[in-house]
Amino acid sequence: MKRLLSLLLVVAMLFGVCAMFTACDGSSASSEKEEEKEEKKSNRVKLSMKGVTLEEGVVYEDNGIILTAKSIELEDDYVEVYFDLENTSDEYRNISCTNSVINGLSSSGYGFYQSLYGGESCEVSLGLYIPALELLQVKTIGHIDLYLDISDEYYNSLATHEKVTVNTSEKGFVHTQKYDGKVLFEKKGVRVTLIETSFKKEEEHGMYLLVENENNKNITVSANQVILNGWWLPYGGFYADLQANTNTVVLLDLYNLEHLGVKKEKDIQNITFGIWAYDDEYDDIFDVETVSYVPGDKDFVKELDIGEDVLYEEAIDVVLYKLSADSGQLMVQLYIKNNTDDYCSISFENWTVNGYSAYGSASLSLPENAQCIYTIYLSPEFKVDSLEELDSIKTNLNLTCYSTYETIVETLTLPLG
Repeated sequence: MKRLLSLLLVVAMLFGVCAMFTACDGSSASSEKEEEKEEKKSNRVKLSMKGVTLEEGVVYEDNGIILTAKSIELEDDYVEVYFDLENTSDEYRNISCTNSVINGLSSSGYGFYQSLYGGESCEVSLGLYIPALELLQVKTIGHIDLYLDISDEYYNSLATHEKVTVNTSEKGFVHTQKYDGKVLFEKKGVRVTLIETSFKKEEEHGMYLLVENENNKNITVSANQVILNGWWLPYGGFYADLQANTNTVVLLDLYNLEHLGVKKEKDIQNITFGIWAYDDEYDDIFDVETVSYVPGDKDFVKELDIGEDVLYEEAIDVVLYKLSADSGQLMVQLYIKNNTDDYCSISFENWTVNGYSAYGSASLSLPENAQCIYTIYLSPEFKVDSLEELDSIKTNLNLTCYSTYETIVETLTLPLG
């Protein structure tokens, strides 16, 4: 079974290997070989599922739901665990696996969701991404703990966080972890360690962070407000649900940042992000803390040629940075700078292209004095194959500063050359 992963949930969990370079001249060959040697170092292991089978049988039976473990198989880049799911009640049921923990130690971040009418049954599967398991140093799978939520048709909870254990023929195996990395943050039982930076695979540009929960309760660790080389990343950050005394690896995504000059690890001069943690009751473990990683110049700010196509300039600056057409879709990149000492909520709505509606609403909250390149993809009612076909592009800017809550609405017209 082939699966596609989104980059937010799991974000979340794509993993690559470090790029390698070769040298061919005398004086530089030695240093480049040393660099290659460093880049070959990895915290990954090789997963082996040869001969591993699943202990078949009923693993959960309550609230009218029966979950039966059936088989475990390798399919492409996944370990697939198959179950039969039955709703033996007369009522509608929603069944979700909110998390899965491998060998009692590492949270995979993967689960499943299914809704069934009374008397219905189906097959469901749990797909565990092999590169993610290998970066978590899982050499094989001894058991998997699932956490089930069950609710009725009105989403009234019938069961919350029900632990279900699925054993394999390797039952009793517990993987150990020894990471060679840089601790970026440690507070109140939460530790974040940089264990690998990868720019080899096109879709896997970023920093891989080990997030550890040493508390005796379940917590969520979240991060955003990422600033790289002086530029705020609108979609930057990570999110991790962790059972008590477990860990996981997350990706701090740095994909598609060529416009900021970030194509490889050494292009990262400085990076900061905000991090916080809270428990199941939404009580703070700690409030927002700033985490910094500065392998180069802490004051470095990447300079960009923004251009002069100014769309708006007061509390914020909005400048058209780039406009392109491809396969009927328009890509609009805007340079946005917050000129205030306040958080600003910014949205671009009601887009029209050549007088016709275009789908592409977008919103962001920009910290004080921050700047970013913000990308919006527009889908007009008609296909646009080139910029020459455009007569006009308009949108409504909605701007609100958090301290005043006064909203400014302004119509922006994009210049078309």
